[in-house]
Amino acid sequence: MKTLIIFALVMSVWSCSGLPVYDYEPSITEEALRASIGRVNSRSRWPALFGVVRSYVRGVDLLDNNDYSIVLDFIVRETTCTKDSEKDLSLCDFRVGRYVQTASCRSTVRVSEEQIQNLAVYCSQDGSSSESSSSEEMMFMEMIAPDRRGDSRNEAKLAPEAFSAGRRRQSYKAQRQSRVN
Repeated sequence: MKTLIIFALVMSVWSCSGLPVYDYEPSITEEALRASIGRVNSRSRWPALFGVVRSYVRGVDLLDNNDYSIVLDFIVRETTCTKDSEKDLSLCDFRVGRYVQTASCRSTVRVSEEQIQNLAVYCSQDGSSSESSSSEEMMFMEMIAPDRRGDSRNEAKLAPEAFSAGRRRQSYKAQRQSRVN
């Protein structure tokens, strides 16, 4: 019984830790990931499309009542689809083998009024694709340079494979409504 009470007290302390919780729509984080992988695929010089293997929200910075910045970390891997195929990326399988291209990426997405306004993606090649320095690796790509010149929300048309946006206490719209009232 004593153990149960101590456990309950510890859990209540963690739930009231004072850490800020940003309420944002999970769909906007998914849209941010789609735009990010779209930017990776549009800027890469590699002939194959890349898909998201793993991703998570690294942070959300509230800039204003309606503006925030989402930082995503994700890993991309070469798929069996080529850029010319115009296939939906969710239908493409990941390539397997020793010389498959992978990269670790981080994107910063500026959101205003629940619309993506700005996007910057940085990627670096994952060194675990092979043991030697092959010509395929040398050709990998000068992955992504930041582009802060405009809206990129229409660049990607794919579903994220493994996206975890975390849990929220209430939706962004509900939070905005409570501020108005």
